[in-house]
Amino acid sequence: MSVDTRGKWPETTEEERKYRKDALLKIKMALGEDDEGRIRGPIFTKDRFKTFIEEFEPFIKREKDPLTAALKTMKIPHMDGKPENSVTATLTHRQEKLKIGKDGTRALTNDDNAEEKMMSIRVVQFKNKSGHTATIKLLENDTFNINYRGTLDLTKEEEKVGEPRNKIPDYEENTKLRNMLRQCPLGLRYQSSRSHMYNPEEKISSEDLEKSILRWTAAWKGSGICDIIVKTLKANAETMPRINRVVCFGLGCLNRDSKDGPGMCYVQHLAAATIRDTLQTAQPNDQGHPNVIEVHAQDPEYTPRCKGLLEKINIKTVNATLAEGMTLIDKNTFVMTMTSDPDIFDPVVVLTLPEGPAGLWSYKITGNVEDLSTVIAETKRDELDTSEIVSDRMWNYIQSCKRFPITGSDWFGVAPIKSISGFDANGNPIYRLDENGNVVCKTVDTELYLRKLPESK
Repeated sequence: MSVDTRGKWPETTEEERKYRKDALLKIKMALGEDDEGRIRGPIFTKDRFKTFIEEFEPFIKREKDPLTAALKTMKIPHMDGKPENSVTATLTHRQEKLKIGKDGTRALTNDDNAEEKMMSIRVVQFKNKSGHTATIKLLENDTFNINYRGTLDLTKEEEKVGEPRNKIPDYEENTKLRNMLRQCPLGLRYQSSRSHMYNPEEKISSEDLEKSILRWTAAWKGSGICDIIVKTLKANAETMPRINRVVCFGLGCLNRDSKDGPGMCYVQHLAAATIRDTLQTAQPNDQGHPNVIEVHAQDPEYTPRCKGLLEKINIKTVNATLAEGMTLIDKNTFVMTMTSDPDIFDPVVVLTLPEGPAGLWSYKITGNVEDLSTVIAETKRDELDTSEIVSDRMWNYIQSCKRFPITGSDWFGVAPIKSISGFDANGNPIYRLDENGNVVCKTVDTELYLRKLPESK
């Protein structure tokens, strides 16, 4: 009964209402709450998050001599925190023959040109208390990233293990893994080096990229959205908490293989730099708190060239594998995310309790997953962007903020961007179409949330 990969809701709203209510009650029971009210406790704590990182870092660390490395294990906790309900991950090293594509990654299952090669690999087996298992094989550049599930994701049903999408190797095992971890608020997400095949650096020359950057920068500075952001921050700098850093999530790779894909991602980073520069001058001077604001960006798709280009505009990239961006967040942080994943919001709020972050710029948030009337009302739409539905904690946070719509028909000053729904078996983008068969372009439909100081209105 939950949202599928396209964000569609079931047609039977009463059935959906009952399913979601039961799922929310299961979360409350797991947290030791025996009433039928809203979820009170956080789904995970700051201490649990810190412990999880400390256990995961040595687990995923590559060994100098893999074939003599010892077996490694770690526990992935269930949302109830009971050790017996955790998922056990075991990592071993071995050599195995695998089909490898020309790009050096695991070949797609329909790749007739793949070669079978003996590879040194890491094998991670996951097992839960019911005895269900999932086995993932990692090449040298494959990894897992720390993943977090919010309230909405924890209410979803298991995925069906069907025909491998895009003929990806181990698709079935990855589906099993996602199902095993679906009630673990802190988990792991498989990050294949194959994901970088869509954004290889050689597809866009450095010379062409540098020329484009001049055009994108001018487009951003002359855009209406840039003007709105600057004016709004200046007008509210004295009535919002002092910002000590800007932390960005999922702003995208700068090597995207499309006409305006790299520009779309680059201007999003420029927007983060503009927020920094504006607040450094607009915030009141305080000798104890110098107006020096750092910008940190986390995205698993960053390449070495991305990192170099971002360094030129004084944006530091952080380790996505260890969710380093989350560790930098506190009540004086401004968070920027243009990702469609709503689960980023729960840890943002949990790690800044009780106030929440000082500021947030994201897709517009329109519903509280625990307010069933709000969620069911959204079923009148054919398509529902699940990034709009958040936990009760996140909903309460945005109600405590000043809210400013940030909208536009272009993308941060760059020409309209085609909306991609996925990729075909050959890695080519599949574009969203409207009812008339025309390609749908993205528009900026976002909102700026600035937490109010107690004395401000």
